[in-house]
Amino acid sequence: MNLSLLNIKGFLRRENSLRASYEGLLSDLSELETGASNTMSASLHQPADAAATGDEPPPSARSAGDGLRELIWSLSAELRSFITARLCLIKFYEKCYNHSCSGDNNTLDYGDLASSIADISYTCPDGCRQPLLAALHANLKHECEVLQSVLQGLCSIQHHSFLSALLHLDAAHDALVNWQKLITSKESKKYSFGSSLLKTQTVPPLFSWLWQVRSAATAKFSLYFYNSLAPQTTLGEMKNLLAKQPVDYVAKLVSFQRRVDATSVCLVLETSGLPDYQGPGYHLRPSTPPGACPPPPTSYHASDDVSKPHRTFESIFSSPVTAAGGNTDSEWWTSLLAVLSRDAEQLPPAKDDVCQVYHHQSGYTHYLRAVEPLVTVAVSYDCHRVERDGVPVRTFLSDLCLQLNFTSLFATLKPR
Repeated sequence: MNLSLLNIKGFLRRENSLRASYEGLLSDLSELETGASNTMSASLHQPADAAATGDEPPPSARSAGDGLRELIWSLSAELRSFITARLCLIKFYEKCYNHSCSGDNNTLDYGDLASSIADISYTCPDGCRQPLLAALHANLKHECEVLQSVLQGLCSIQHHSFLSALLHLDAAHDALVNWQKLITSKESKKYSFGSSLLKTQTVPPLFSWLWQVRSAATAKFSLYFYNSLAPQTTLGEMKNLLAKQPVDYVAKLVSFQRRVDATSVCLVLETSGLPDYQGPGYHLRPSTPPGACPPPPTSYHASDDVSKPHRTFESIFSSPVTAAGGNTDSEWWTSLLAVLSRDAEQLPPAKDDVCQVYHHQSGYTHYLRAVEPLVTVAVSYDCHRVERDGVPVRTFLSDLCLQLNFTSLFATLKPR
């Protein structure tokens, strides 16, 4: 699958996208399955009529014809199930791509996407009765397993559930490895020993893209849970591990903080929006059924209701890098909390989705950009800054959020 369905087509040209090909094939298979079923039903009455006229065919010919019709009917039914699942996956990829091109700053609902992938898996049964279609079903099964595990992992990252995110990303890795074995064994059968020495093995573009998605999710996991991961190893080893990620967000934020001479760059989690939040690290949550994603997190914003819950925040990463919770007594952190606790109407209008706020009581200037409903990245200065001074900061924060929300990665679904 090369995702050519996303190519732009002229309105005067005949539609030849992958979606149209699948839909046409699905219609043909439906007719073929109906015809085979009708022929099989008619053959049940044929022996009695043929015996009365004395024109009964030989048993071997009759059994061969019935077996062929049954094979056609079975292949058509399973292919219809497979193509239906593929069409649903095409809609899924289109949704991801269209979101990346829409300019919408809201993140995708990963829990809803994971549920849609689970529904697709149910439409195509695990057991394949026809050996001829075993490879098709195996590839579809691995693809759905990877997508569902990665999406559930991203959902857990949104809810700052360390153990759940770790297990889902590990499951996605296992599914990719198993899928790669299937692809490698299939490719090795096509070439002899001599030709395989000159042949560079290639993998399907979709498989490579899913590897990139899983790697990007791991890089995001490393940033969001840095305070939980860093104490488990040395600083040097942690830097080496992060450098192997496709994007080293920690080094990126530290380098930016030093380059623009900011007092701090901080990633803040609004913990009051997570009713089951128990703090950083390993926590079991038996209330969530296995394989299910909790509802999307919601942030508390402006309201005239005096009984609204108290908003609480926690730093999940900060530069200069400090120990977990080590910045809670810092002056910039106190100033940032005062700004974050304000209602949306009390904040100045955002420019390029970045809100610049000057806190008069402390003398700090804060640049705020929402990454997700409950996660905000903040750049703080211990002085008053005019609007034109914030251009590099706004550009950096916008690019950072595009990476963390996989916008550029989803945009690569459409071939250039």
